[in-house]
Parts: sequence; structure tokens; C-alpha cells
Amino acid sequence: IYNVRTAEEQVLRPDDLVPDQGIQAMAALPDGDVLLGSTTAAGTGGTRVAKEAVISRLDWETRTIAETWVPVPGASSITDLIVPRDGLIYGLAPGGVFFVLDPETGELIHTETITEYGGMTGTQASRVMALGPDGHIYVLFRDAIARIVPGTFRHQEVARPGVPITAGITIADGRLYFASDRHLWSYDLGL
Repeated sequence: IYNVRTAEEQVLRPDDLVPDQGIQAMAALPDGDVLLGSTTAAGTGGTRVAKEAVISRLDWETRTIAETWVPVPGASSITDLIVPRDGLIYGLAPGGVFFVLDPETGELIHTETITEYGGMTGTQASRVMALGPDGHIYVLFRDAIARIVPGTFRHQEVARPGVPITAGITIADGRLYFASDRHLWSYDLGL
């Protein structure tokens, strides 16, 4: 952790965070705590030890893990996490599993498998969800861009670009950007 104002540095070791797992996704909560979505996969050909991925809440003040949840039992990773204005944790796991978790109670509020937009995308660039200026969550799947409405958990197709979506995501000036293999593509969200 590097403080850009004070140049202070701090190192948190894997055993301080999520033992026997890697960090696949991160998101900030409104109170400043940081969510860590894990992966059980060994990063450089090591041995898989953990059985299922978790979400851990890093208390930003103490730099310690305050809570840990298993939103998708048996999942090998938490592909991505995002926290919109409602303060809930929205996430994805392999197989198109979409879930919503309440960080205050630890309750799993919603879970479903989304397959109508193609398989999961992202490979090593796991960031596949972004908040749009309209407050909706935009999600990249292999075949389509989808929009999730926070609070309702409803999702709908935004566009099928006609090329495989392989990585992304960023939203700037009303356009959503993603990669298709080595090409950069964008889509006007019409916002």
C-alpha cells in the first residue's frame, strides 16, 4: 500500500489477507474498507490448496481482515466485484454466476446463473464490470454487453458487437470500451 500524499509504504503478505489464495478482484465500500475477491488458482503453476473462493473485507483503518464470506460455494474464483450507490456487493463467479451480498449482514440477497449473453470473458484481465454515469452496472460477456439495474438485480442486453469480447472494461465520455483479441472497440451507451 503506497500513500501518494505521505510516501508511506506498507506491505501486507498473503497470509495477512487470504491464506492459500490469490486476489482476483477488488472493490471499495462507501466506508473506505476494501473488498477482496479471491481465486484458488495458483498464479505461477503452484499447487491449489484452497477449495473455494471467498470475499474478504479488509478494514482499511487496521489493515486486517474483518470478515470473510463464501458467496458461491465451491467456486474457484470471484471474477469481479463492484459496489454501486446502494452499498451492496455485486459480483460474478465462473460459469456466469451473478450474486449480490449485503456487506452489513453477510446475507446473500440474490444469486442466478446468467448464460444468455455468452460465456464469461476477461481471462487474465478480470475486470468485466463498471458503473455507468447513469448508475447502472455494465457487464461484459463473451458475446454481449449487458446492463444490471442495482436494487432490482434485473439484467438486459445492451448490444451484441458481433465480435468476441475478450477483455475490458472502461467507460469514458459515454462510451464503453473493450477488447476483441488485439483490437480496441467502443460502444456509445447513448447516455
